[in-house]
Amino acid sequence: MADKANWVLQKSCSFSDRHDLLYRDDALGVQKEVYTPVVEDRAMPPEFGDPEVYYFVDGSEEEFASEEALLAAVARKEEGKGDETT
Repeated sequence: MADKANWVLQKSCSFSDRHDLLYRDDALGVQKEVYTPVVEDRAMPPEFGDPEVYYFVDGSEEEFASEEALLAAVARKEEGKGDETT
């Protein structure tokens, strides 16, 4: 099992009410999305609230609350591949 994902920033979007970041680790087939609300847009620099972070495995609609849970799911998925016969 991988100890951690090698996140690579794919997309960054800045809006007046939030900032969105999308990260990928294509080797593991996983994605992390970070949504951070802007509390005060007119402040310089802007003030931000607490980010919401979501993790996903490619080919699954399941959402994970932590990177640890995500990596455990990837490990289970990999173990299942070893059980397949052709």
